[in-house]
Amino acid sequence: MQENNFLGNSQIVNIFKYVFRLVKENLKFIAGVTLAFFIASIIYSFTLSPKYQIVADIKLKDESASSSIPGAGGSVLNLITGGAGSNSYWDFYNIVFSSEVAEELWSNGYDEIIFSSYWDEGTKKYIKPATLWESIKSWIIGYEIDDELNYIDFKNHIESVVVLDDMMEEQNLIRFKITTSSPNKYEQLLRDLIFSSDNKIKERELLKNKNKISFLSNKISSVTDVEIKSVLIGLLKDQLLNESLAGQDSLYSIEILEEPRRSKNPDFINLQFIYFGLSFIGFMLSILYLYIKKSVFAS
Repeated sequence: MQENNFLGNSQIVNIFKYVFRLVKENLKFIAGVTLAFFIASIIYSFTLSPKYQIVADIKLKDESASSSIPGAGGSVLNLITGGAGSNSYWDFYNIVFSSEVAEELWSNGYDEIIFSSYWDEGTKKYIKPATLWESIKSWIIGYEIDDELNYIDFKNHIESVVVLDDMMEEQNLIRFKITTSSPNKYEQLLRDLIFSSDNKIKERELLKNKNKISFLSNKISSVTDVEIKSVLIGLLKDQLLNESLAGQDSLYSIEILEEPRRSKNPDFINLQFIYFGLSFIGFMLSILYLYIKKSVFAS
């Protein structure tokens, strides 16, 4: 029994012959459409803005004074977020993109820097007009759109522009990346984001130390066993040392290997791909149009 091939060699050859004949018979039309798409691609390329890449490299600190506490992990981030079983990269990631960091930057003037075009003089607020689809959804479902921008919107903005890469070949090395057409603004944003994240880690650690010092001090005063009291005093010294380290003005949880720096020239935009791609789309659409016109409407 002979099987029927969906597309045999002869059928493929016939299709190519048909397309070639279609192109030959309508060469002017196809060339015109292709040229129109090529011109459109040139016009589109002039609307593109040069984008620079801003990069910064940091290293998470492996050790602090707290690492001498029995049962604690060596990473500062692990101590802050729950123990040695945590993943330092994701711990730091969650702090960088946290609401508290965004709120601090928002209150330090980034509301105006990022959302100045949305300022409404009438309400004295940052108002983002609802899109058509948002308006339709609110009308259908029956809810009022909250169009006021706040630090949560800024948090979402940070998540959309900042890329945080875990450099697996180097232990605890993290790279920040931003691609933007406003390098001056975002170079400073990246710098402030790094320092604000470290400050939040420091604040959390200071609060933990304060609670631990209070607990150990009360415990020492209530314990009579000499050996147990000696161990508690050692733990208290560790916490006091860690508090001293965290209270310094220097960076606490990270080491900056490379300050935020922009690329010398804009990121490469493949203009050849844009020109060729849109021209090819025009060429294929013209053939598709002729095929439908001849095969479907002619019958």
